Amino acid sequence: MEKILGSLTDNFKNVVCAIEESKDLAMFIVDELVGSLKTNEQRQKKKEKEILEQALQTKASIKDENF
Repeated sequence: MEKILGSLTDNFKNVVCAIEESKDLAMFIVDELVGSLKTNEQRQKKKEKEILEQALQTKASIKDENF
């Protein structure tokens, strides 16, 4: 399990640290790991989408003010 966690990219660094500190890795099964990683990935994508939407709204507001 530790080899799998160590092979993940930096995008998962925070979740890897949390898993290592909060779980007994000997008892942690692969399905739980995959679930944790997928949840983290979905949160990151949602946050990125929200940031992009906010940036586009800000850009549109600035464009409207200039006309």
